[in-house]
Amino acid sequence: MSTPPQQPYSPAPKQSMSTGTKIALGCGIPAAFILLLAAGCTAMVGSAANEASKEIKKDQQSSKADDQRAAKEDVDITSCAIRPDEFGSRELDVKLLVTNNGKDRASYIVEGEVVDQDSNQVTTIDALVDDLNHGAQKKENDAALATEDDLKGVTKVTCKILDVDRSGVLR
Repeated sequence: MSTPPQQPYSPAPKQSMSTGTKIALGCGIPAAFILLLAAGCTAMVGSAANEASKEIKKDQQSSKADDQRAAKEDVDITSCAIRPDEFGSRELDVKLLVTNNGKDRASYIVEGEVVDQDSNQVTTIDALVDDLNHGAQKKENDAALATEDDLKGVTKVTCKILDVDRSGVLR
């Protein structure tokens, strides 16, 4: 009797992964990586935004201090009166002299008011001086305007600067 030939030994066939496991590994690992990457980017952007916010606040404080200095040192009221105009009426004579005492080229927005003898506002002072070099001066001859009706009953005026916005000019 002969014995049938034996087959060579082979291990049991490997059980393949289920489709669900393949999908979980194929999609889950990249998804987890993307989430970690997004979280890292968000943290980095948040940190940069925080630093930028601090710099902006610092610049605003510096700018505000420069505006206050400019209001005291850079803008002078050289005339504040009522004068007769060429038509026999009356008009305001409000003149400003703006001097750039800062270290850089700058533009100025000047706001103020003209009040009468009873402290009632007659009109506003509005002036824009654009692109003034360090040490340079500019005269603003008609910084406030008023009609004859605005000046009815007004015998004396007083001018006051309320705000100066000084901004650097980039070149």
